[in-house]
Amino acid sequence: MTLCGIRKVHFLGTIDDWLLLRQKTEQLQTFTTPEDEFSTYIKGVLPLLDQFIQTYRGYVDNQFWDKIFDIEHVGHGSGSWRKLTGWFLQLCYGLHMKPSCNIQEVQLDSVVTPVEFESEYTNEKKTCYVAGGFHGVESQNEWHKPVMSLSIIDDLSTITQLKP
Repeated sequence: MTLCGIRKVHFLGTIDDWLLLRQKTEQLQTFTTPEDEFSTYIKGVLPLLDQFIQTYRGYVDNQFWDKIFDIEHVGHGSGSWRKLTGWFLQLCYGLHMKPSCNIQEVQLDSVVTPVEFESEYTNEKKTCYVAGGFHGVESQNEWHKPVMSLSIIDDLSTITQLKP
């Protein structure tokens, strides 16, 4: 049995926002090599962004939107699993080369990255952590949107004085 739970899509932002996102995404290729896995990922995302932009402009390709993803229940009993197919996988780095996957392989983890910060104002250096990612879904009137967040956390135990 095949299931797809997305019946309609609503784009937030302006057309200029989407065009800028596409431009910035394309610019990410300058940080890769043609054989690089990230380059392959970007090359797969760009046509999706093009479709999003066309849809925003009112040119809807129903065949494209019908293939966001399908979920198929495979097997029976304790060995059964849910197979995910569709272009949604191209948005999931690490799964972007697969035609299908077990739905449990889709990870929407948060990312935490340390950043060294130097303040000329306080003459101090410290480590801060930038934490962000997908944190849930907001639902209203049958519309659903991802909830993303970004936080900066000071590690006060790392404060040191800069040299004068």
